[in-house]
Amino acid sequence: MQSEKMNQEKRVMKNPNEYRIGDRLYVEKIKSCSCTEKRGNEYLLWCRIHQRGDKYYLYEPGTGYLRHGPSAHKSLYLSEAAQQTVDHTVRQFDEEISKEVLNYYVKVDIYEGKVTLWYRRLSRSHFAAVLTYPNDEGVLCKQYFPVTSLESLIRELSYGLSAPWRKLFPEGTCPIEELHNGTPEGVERNPLYISAGASGDVLMQKQLKIVYRVASPEDCAWLAEKSGKPVLPALPEAYDKEYYVRTDTIDFNLLHRSGYRLLHRPYFGMRGSTHEAYSFNPHAKSGVDAAPDEAETISFEEYLELFKQSSFSSENQV
Repeated sequence: MQSEKMNQEKRVMKNPNEYRIGDRLYVEKIKSCSCTEKRGNEYLLWCRIHQRGDKYYLYEPGTGYLRHGPSAHKSLYLSEAAQQTVDHTVRQFDEEISKEVLNYYVKVDIYEGKVTLWYRRLSRSHFAAVLTYPNDEGVLCKQYFPVTSLESLIRELSYGLSAPWRKLFPEGTCPIEELHNGTPEGVERNPLYISAGASGDVLMQKQLKIVYRVASPEDCAWLAEKSGKPVLPALPEAYDKEYYVRTDTIDFNLLHRSGYRLLHRPYFGMRGSTHEAYSFNPHAKSGVDAAPDEAETISFEEYLELFKQSSFSSENQV
């Protein structure tokens, strides 16, 4: 018994932020805690705990412990101070997604009230959003995005949740297909685009066309005029080829604002290529951060001359 007691004392001294009462392991303090998702009655918490690092934990109010993984033996019980930290985080999350707060958001009914998005514009390029949907077990999940870009939100809607809620729809009727559909007609059927129109958010509609790379020259000119910054249109099919632009001359903010899709080529695929230049296709609005070693390169200013030469050019775009 004495030996067992000594071993217990050593474990306590090894991590002074933890202690045991019987067979329960308690944590004294949680350095930081945040929540952006709720699954039924359980909250998904991102906690920083001394000597345990940053991890996700599940917490159900009233249990008094965090659960790391499905096994009960991985439970971490909460001291009074740790419980206060968790309670504050959970209360703050509930307030952020409350009905009173969501009254100030634009509602997007993606599927018959079962899958719903609310969004609120924080700036020209950032939003707060709340997404609710049932998971594979039919449990209602709520996700909160305190600050997100439109591109990240579309990516989450299109890919992050496609497996859990695609099963809700009869074959061939899932509206997620419209979230994937990058044609001008498809964007106009996009639930976000429709809700933006109903709420009078023309800016959102134009920005969606930029994200899906179907914005017309007129759309780009409209956005350029509103922001006071140039927006590049897609050039005609005659420009459907690669141009090699020196990396150190590129205005990446302009490319991002214009909806360019930029891909990365890893080093194991770089034989005969260099990262000192990008390959751009101004018709597809796409690019790769690599170019052939022997390619004839131009500066970004020379690349922009293509838009001045095109019949689509506009003083507001370039």
